[in-house]
Amino acid sequence: MDEEFFIPDTNCFIYDPEGLLKSFRPKEGKKNYVVLSTWVFNELDSLKLLDDPSVSGPARSSLGLIRDIIRDSGSSLAKGIEANGVTYISFDQFHREFPNFSGSKNTTDHYLVKLGMYLKKIGKKTTLITQDTTPYAIASIVGLEAELWKDALEVASEDDVYKGWRKLKVPQNQIKSLNTKKMTLDNFLSITNLEGVHPNEYFFISSDEEGGGSMQIFYANPFFSGGQTKLENITDFKPIVATRQIKDSLTLKQKVALHALHNPYISNVNLLGPAGTGKTILALDAGYKQIDTEGEDGSQNYRNILVTRPIIPVGDSVGYIPGGIEEKMAPWMSAIWDNLDQIVDDSTELTRIIERSGRSNGTVVVQELAKARGRSIPGLYWIIDDAQNTTKREMKLIGTRPAEGSKLIIAADLSRDQIDNSSCSPTSNGAIWISEGLKNDEESATIYLDEIKRSSLARKIAELR
Repeated sequence: MDEEFFIPDTNCFIYDPEGLLKSFRPKEGKKNYVVLSTWVFNELDSLKLLDDPSVSGPARSSLGLIRDIIRDSGSSLAKGIEANGVTYISFDQFHREFPNFSGSKNTTDHYLVKLGMYLKKIGKKTTLITQDTTPYAIASIVGLEAELWKDALEVASEDDVYKGWRKLKVPQNQIKSLNTKKMTLDNFLSITNLEGVHPNEYFFISSDEEGGGSMQIFYANPFFSGGQTKLENITDFKPIVATRQIKDSLTLKQKVALHALHNPYISNVNLLGPAGTGKTILALDAGYKQIDTEGEDGSQNYRNILVTRPIIPVGDSVGYIPGGIEEKMAPWMSAIWDNLDQIVDDSTELTRIIERSGRSNGTVVVQELAKARGRSIPGLYWIIDDAQNTTKREMKLIGTRPAEGSKLIIAADLSRDQIDNSSCSPTSNGAIWISEGLKNDEESATIYLDEIKRSSLARKIAELR
């Protein structure tokens, strides 16, 4: 029987403890071992004491899951424990036999590399599993197989991120067929030669001949009676916009983003794209216009807006900016107030909103993401900004909080230089997880915004490689 040994690094447990411990089930005819180390246990034990719940929470969960595996087995890691379709085992008792390598230090990363080198030396097929660049690179230097931990909903590359819209060209003789308010899914697929559509997906359709008529915008509306998706022509949709700077210059993708943000049947909107494309201001604009207003059925839309963002720990401190949470939030909060200044015409009203922003009943409440975890308020318009810096586990914890009648907006810049969380990447983070995971759900919509609306200089700098 083929055997393979996997050594998970601490950061993999922090990212997804339950998923990690259940991810090594072998194919038929193979046996997999998950190698656990006291060094990882000690690191998790330290991390569980941190103030940041996004780290301390999964650290505690990981230790609890490992405790349960040992307790329920009646055996020991030294002998090997069968659970979850794999064998959990430790080789720490042989640490004196671990080979050394040039530049090695007394750290968990280096210990795990040496553990892997030992297993390889005694003839075991071994792979180090990590999310950290350092052990991954060192493993490559010493000739140890290493893999970066991947989530099931991680996309292969940035080009594969679900955008929520498609640009299509159709024959000129079919353009007239599109000049209708609604059409069946079968007719649309026949005209466009598509194999299928996602709920709440948008289509920008033009003729394949130059000068062949204006572009048509269609929306895959899943909310028709009988559960039948129909394609709705929203070319003439005119969004209500309060923001002065974008009111008369909306791009097509900003237009469909507002369509989704104002759609009462869509409870999750994911706005992805680089800085300057209007993600946050569009979300705030749509939310502000729907506060204390009535929906189509006469019910109140939303009670208030909650704007949150994650604060990323660096070592024992929280972020790069000196001071506590409030000081670190201040620059970002200023940007929120700048956006609201473009939306709220009445300066007295704006002052009142800012003064009440720390209260739970304020019109616009601004908080660090971790503080919002315990909230479950109906009628909440919830914006998670900088969501590219959340992990799958954080997003799952937060995303399950909105109560009935709430709307969850995820705003994320997937650019590599905007990702400060070492557990995240442009292709694997909480925003990607929810967007990819819900792209076939009728209550979710994703719009990737790619047209930068700042100055021409800002646009040119953003496009530099």
